[in-house]
Amino acid sequence: MFHSDGHLSTVSATELVLGDLVGFGVGDGVPADVRLITVAVNLEIDETNLTDETKPRKKTIDVIPSETNYVELIQE
Repeated sequence: MFHSDGHLSTVSATELVLGDLVGFGVGDGVPADVRLITVAVNLEIDETNLTDETKPRKKTIDVIPSETNYVELIQE
């Protein structure tokens, strides 16, 4: 689902642009590298296709400081 200018519609992931709001639910694939603005309790994402990690990763809406070493963050 894609939310733009107050209208809800379904679009291809290739049509998403920076700043678009994307909604997804249980079992949905996440169509892009997204920043979470709201999160259900205990949100976990299966990132196997991206990282080969076998366990789902917990997600939050916490701000990541600009000096964060992303390599170390991914390996947590």
